[in-house]
Amino acid sequence: MKQKLFLDFDETLFNHYAYLAWVDTFLENHAIEKGTYQKLISDFHTSMGENMRLYDHVGHIEAVLGRSWGYISGEIEQALEYQQKDFCYEDVHEFLEKITKKSKYDVRILTYGHGEYQRYKIRTCRVLSQLRIPIHVVNEPKREFLKREFPNVEGILIDDKHPLRLPPNWRHIWITRRENDSLADEQQSNVTKITSLLELDL
Repeated sequence: MKQKLFLDFDETLFNHYAYLAWVDTFLENHAIEKGTYQKLISDFHTSMGENMRLYDHVGHIEAVLGRSWGYISGEIEQALEYQQKDFCYEDVHEFLEKITKKSKYDVRILTYGHGEYQRYKIRTCRVLSQLRIPIHVVNEPKREFLKREFPNVEGILIDDKHPLRLPPNWRHIWITRRENDSLADEQQSNVTKITSLLELDL
């Protein structure tokens, strides 16, 4: 059986903040003053426990635009496709193409959030769409999901959160995309390029 390799999505593969900045600019087409959307981002993140913040994309759009996510999402997707936008970090495509060719791994996405929104964002990453990697969207601590669903397998989770307190049969490789991360300095684990993980035992 192949070893499981789970990849976190937001802030590991996908630059969610760059995406939100793009939406902010896009909403200028709807007479929304630039900066309004980004200014309210923190108001729509709710702490759900250690290392878990749930983002309410529906409420955020409605508060800023006065219209539903269903109303605007089609226009956003059309604009993303027309502009060929891809908000994966610049090193992600190379990493995905190489890691999925390593026959010892069953590569999957493990992401926390609202299922519809997470899958919508994943569709914007053209390499992920082409590779057809299995996607698991959870609303619980990842350690609980792995403990319950994969209790008897050894695996690896690459994630930007720290600590995750994973079950003993799971190895956590921590990656941070933030510059000058004090925690990273303390842990001496500041991996800013995901491609550098290929140099590890992967």
